[in-house]
Amino acid sequence: MNLRSFQLTNAPAITDQAASEMLAFLYEFVDAFEQAYGMQIDRYEEHCEQQPDLFEDFEDDILF
Repeated sequence: MNLRSFQLTNAPAITDQAASEMLAFLYEFVDAFEQAYGMQIDRYEEHCEQQPDLFEDFEDDILF
């Protein structure tokens, strides 16, 4: 999975109340998402941790 940083560029101006309500919604959404898919997420992350690092002992310096 490719995790990229997400930035709002040219974000529209909104009221303080709208920003607060949007943030509350996002927290509620993330909580509901974790409740619905938390076990699957944990299982996937555990699987990823078990994958061997093929380059762990690779110490050959590659010059570019």
